[in-house]
Amino acid sequence: MKSNLRRSLVFIPIFLILLASYLFVARSHLANRKSLLETSVNDLRDELLVTVNSYQFFSEMIFNMFIDTERVTGILAEGTATEDPAEKQTLRMELYHTLEPLYQKLLTYHFRQLHFHESTNLSYLRFHRPELFGDDLTGIRDSVAYVNSERVPYAGFEEGRIFNGYRFVYPLAHAGSHIGSVEISISMQTILSRMQEDFGKPAQFVLLRSLVEETVFEEEQDNYIPWQLDDRFLLDKELIPSPEAPEDPLNLSLGSKDLLRIRNALTASLASASPVSLEIPHENEKKILSLYPVTNIGGSAAGYLISISDNYPLTLLKKDFIKITLVYGTILITIIVLLGYILKTQKKIDKMATLDSLTGTYNRHIFSILHEKEDERYKRYGIIYSIIMLDIDCFKKVNDQHGHAAGDSVLSELAELINSAIRKSDILCRYGGEEFIIMLPRTKKLEAFQTAEKIRKAVESAAFAGKYTVTISGGAADVSEEPLEKLPVVELADKRLYQAKANGRNQVVS
Repeated sequence: MKSNLRRSLVFIPIFLILLASYLFVARSHLANRKSLLETSVNDLRDELLVTVNSYQFFSEMIFNMFIDTERVTGILAEGTATEDPAEKQTLRMELYHTLEPLYQKLLTYHFRQLHFHESTNLSYLRFHRPELFGDDLTGIRDSVAYVNSERVPYAGFEEGRIFNGYRFVYPLAHAGSHIGSVEISISMQTILSRMQEDFGKPAQFVLLRSLVEETVFEEEQDNYIPWQLDDRFLLDKELIPSPEAPEDPLNLSLGSKDLLRIRNALTASLASASPVSLEIPHENEKKILSLYPVTNIGGSAAGYLISISDNYPLTLLKKDFIKITLVYGTILITIIVLLGYILKTQKKIDKMATLDSLTGTYNRHIFSILHEKEDERYKRYGIIYSIIMLDIDCFKKVNDQHGHAAGDSVLSELAELINSAIRKSDILCRYGGEEFIIMLPRTKKLEAFQTAEKIRKAVESAAFAGKYTVTISGGAADVSEEPLEKLPVVELADKRLYQAKANGRNQVVS
């Protein structure tokens, strides 16, 4: 309950930011009521910003609630630190499987990408293309380089190796050290669809051909075609309507004179990334063609958002304000729905907190709870259970000789080895630094001893991290021995573990 409350409180600053932003929009509306909008391109700009800001709010919540956590940053820290490709891939897949349900949920909210990067700007994990990683984004994705260098968030448009869109990039740290960054992004298709839905105005987006050719993977460049009004720009095929729809969502059909005017205006605009607004003939009347430059992190125009509109009379300003109010209402409703989803899945999140972050086994607190329940079953029904205590022999030498990273690898792989040797019904817990405890329901001491011996022999013959050898000592006991030995079963198993150590290690005492 307290955890749910803390997570709910995270939404308070988000609501305050939304309220402050809405008040700003409201004040701007009152000021603009004295006159017509200076140009239709300002409307287009504001509609774009409102739409992008709504998704930025969502991305910040997603980052704070689900990504900037000890578990996620811990996995990423290990994955980016290791030099072992196999271990790096294992951790990459662990990160993928940890956040894959979240990624699927993001897709339902029309987000497009979830992409982790190393601190050196190498791509670490693309959720939309998990098989594609390791490419250097330096000089390609300036937003990633900026966030990794300055360690502050960035939000803005950027072309990528595969996709373009608005990207919200956040720095990631673990244990006080910067470990990389993560990007949550939305496509221009999502933005255009949302603007169409909220403002009732169709729009189109074109990209600079030179930017696409310099940035996008060569095999992905077939996803773009020349823009019919100016071949210096390209259309993303994703933004082209279906065959049943008109060829051009703006229904632009212009003569050579108007085409030349547009090209000349764009030439001037590219030099200063300034907006363009031209009066053109459209469907037997005069309308305004607005081209708003969408800039990259350096402030240069990467492309243009294009729309056609009437000259807005003053009487339409009120309708525009109502539409903006509806947008913010939609945002608030969506946040409430998202909060409901978070609270609903809190039980799953809490379950993740029951595991030891390094080995993936149960932590000591959870083991105590499960042991208490198993002991209650024994006292009520007489169902015997056993305890095995295992400890790595001379583990300090591994850390001293090979470093703590090697020690962590040994612990992690040992946990996997033990898990493979016990039954699904058995409970494995990391009990201390290099000490593990196993609870075996419906098991007597002899069977527990045999299981412990099997584990000991497997450890003795294993090579951890491909090159380290260790041995373990163990103690086994079952709960029925408590009255005779006058010790709780866990303490009895621990006592026998120490007997195994005293007898020369690499053995099990029962």
